[in-house]
Amino acid sequence: MKNTNMAQRAGAPERAYPQGSVGEWLLTWLDDFRSPGDAVKESTYALYRARSECYLLPYVGNAPMGQADLEFWHRHFRFLRSQGRKDGQGGLSARTVHDVASLASMAMRQAAFYRAEAAGAEKNLPIPPAKGREMRVLTRSEQARIEDLLNAESDPRALAVWLSLYLGLRVGEVAGL
Repeated sequence: MKNTNMAQRAGAPERAYPQGSVGEWLLTWLDDFRSPGDAVKESTYALYRARSECYLLPYVGNAPMGQADLEFWHRHFRFLRSQGRKDGQGGLSARTVHDVASLASMAMRQAAFYRAEAAGAEKNLPIPPAKGREMRVLTRSEQARIEDLLNAESDPRALAVWLSLYLGLRVGEVAGL
């Protein structure tokens, strides 16, 4: 069932949502309400899917929907922040936890729309604040030192650093070129 279904837009679900576990609902929500082309771009769907598979399904996927209350989500987001990295080297950034919480919040709001056990969880589902790092601009002397090092470098990857210095591109943007 796609989100363009007339019965859904009218507020009358064809089947009772959600049923079963948090993971079952999350996968149903992704496929039925966030399908590529219908609701979101393909890249957005892929991002939602990856975050779900990495940070939600392994940890909360088997929990019954009836347990998905505010304390349940608080515990999970605290866990992600303190020890959620896949490599076991600590927690996730505040930005990543914020994005995962936003994804969970969207799914739980849709669950509440269908008057399921999770109806109270969407009201105040905690979305931890995203704390971005303040950008620091290189001083002229720092840039000159980097230029001196690049002039002495024969590695072809040095071109990427030149591009970054003079075009103001970030590392990820240069890598995308």
